[in-house]
Amino acid sequence: MDLFSSEIRTVGISAGGHLSGDVTVSYVAEAEGDPTVQAYLDLWNSSMRKETESRNRAAALVMMSSRPVLADIRTASGCVPGMKEHMLLHSGPPGQYVSFGETLKKALTAAVLYEGWTRSETEAHRMLENGEIELDSADCHNSSAVRCGVISPSMPVLCVTDRNAGTYVYAPAVRFFGDKGTGRPAAAAASDAARCADILVPALKDTLLENGFIDIFSLAREGLRAGDDCCLRTDYSGSLLKDAVMGSMADNGRQIKPELFRYLGDGTLFLELFTAAVKAMLSSARNDDGCSFITSFCCSGNTAGIRIAGKSDIWFTVDLGKDTGCGDEAVCQLAGAGAPALCCAPSLLERMGLGLFDSLRMMYDSYESTDMYIEGLGIPLSGQPGSPLSIDFIKMCRTSCPLRMAYTDAETPAVADLGMSMITAALKSFVSER
Repeated sequence: MDLFSSEIRTVGISAGGHLSGDVTVSYVAEAEGDPTVQAYLDLWNSSMRKETESRNRAAALVMMSSRPVLADIRTASGCVPGMKEHMLLHSGPPGQYVSFGETLKKALTAAVLYEGWTRSETEAHRMLENGEIELDSADCHNSSAVRCGVISPSMPVLCVTDRNAGTYVYAPAVRFFGDKGTGRPAAAAASDAARCADILVPALKDTLLENGFIDIFSLAREGLRAGDDCCLRTDYSGSLLKDAVMGSMADNGRQIKPELFRYLGDGTLFLELFTAAVKAMLSSARNDDGCSFITSFCCSGNTAGIRIAGKSDIWFTVDLGKDTGCGDEAVCQLAGAGAPALCCAPSLLERMGLGLFDSLRMMYDSYESTDMYIEGLGIPLSGQPGSPLSIDFIKMCRTSCPLRMAYTDAETPAVADLGMSMITAALKSFVSER
């Protein structure tokens, strides 16, 4: 029998134990049947498996008990590690400004205007193109920015911490382009962001002072039960966040400005929090040599990239062939949100033209590639104790379960199947460069 065949023939057995004839079933070989990749898996299995599994178990215990919360709001220059003057942090893997998608370029231009480094959009574009402003991946600074977002030095940031692991991740409290899209002038977007900072940030800080913190996974859990996938659709989770903030303000007799309804009602605010929460959970495994976990997954619009534990200086990337507008929220797929949870969000499936079978297949692929679950979350239809922690790139190679990324393209939700290229590149590096 050809072990690399896509089908095998087997004998079906009825409930009564009687032979029922030949039945053809689907079969997927390890490493998609690629003998070169299989050789790396065999080498790992013979020489590294015990160490990897031991380190993975220790890291997974920390992750599975993660409790990320919004603990504070501060200015980026005062808390984000490595933040400098005339520096912008973006949502994707490291790269040159000219190579970024148009969505990210527009956000970077608006950030330059927001900081007051120039008043001209044309001049801002020139400064970015000529390298006069330092650019770096937010992921390299314990930070995140969804939907091709940006963090600038004077921007207020959401300080998310895992209360069990003690790790911090910082996310922008304001956005340059929200539900109004990227067709607006950069100057208008920068002005809107400044207004948002003046109104939203004090309201959130007051709520935190009164309540101590906001538990992010508890909001996400309720959202998953109510029709969110916590990536493309965050309506219910976002409404819970809005109710918590505004309820606290009302209880304490504070004035609620009309603009606050719009800022809190934008589900992107919750997405920023949830993405940072997932990153805070994953960051406990960073620099853990021998651990086979993916610790970063982000996108610059047209390029997706991952990093793995113990090799934080290496990015494995893939060109998406178009500007998806996706940013750091790609990492949510690793925690069972986005593509694995689309079966929870029937309103999204209808818009995407996907059937329930397609969404269930994506969910079970995610569970197939892991035996670790985030008990603080959970996909209702799965029957499992939590959402799949699909971060072990070696098990993904062995089960041939590809990375997927949910994104919104021109207001239409979609899922990109990124295949196995980044995963297999990580495997080769992990096995051969130790």
